Amino acid sequence: MKPFITQLVSQISILLAVAILGLSSGCSIIKKQGVDAHIEIISSDFINPDHNNESRPLNITLFYLTDSGKFLLSEYFDLFKSEGNPLENTLIHKSNILLLPNNHQFHTEEIPEDVRAIGVVYQFRQLEKSQWLALVPTPKTCFFGLNCKSILHNSKIFISVDELDTKIKLVD
Repeated sequence: MKPFITQLVSQISILLAVAILGLSSGCSIIKKQGVDAHIEIISSDFINPDHNNESRPLNITLFYLTDSGKFLLSEYFDLFKSEGNPLENTLIHKSNILLLPNNHQFHTEEIPEDVRAIGVVYQFRQLEKSQWLALVPTPKTCFFGLNCKSILHNSKIFISVDELDTKIKLVD
């Protein structure tokens, strides 16, 4: 009976060791498919004025692109049409952020590694007086031609909005 218990304890120990090894190595095998885009946004207390000159929330649409050419040539309303996409073959993903007056917020989302530009459209109420379109190039960076990856791995995007003016930049 004693050899049976010894053998059973030995087999359980081996199974436990294999299970622990499998669990600990499993985390290192799973590789993230994209890159986290980190976006910091600040707004003044007076943004997106309405016809009564009162501050209103502002919707910001982010366009994750493989190429910026079509985006820069697009008209405002064409970017939001349901048919006849002007960004065909360049748009990877699109998302929206609602910005409130006098706010400081952070937005993070996973995007594909092959995004080469982020187009930003600010949906101002006074579109004709506003700076409604912006673009941030997000090129690949390489170390001596090796280990190429999106610049977003080491940078974040900073956006500021004041009345009808916007500023956007890539920050290391």
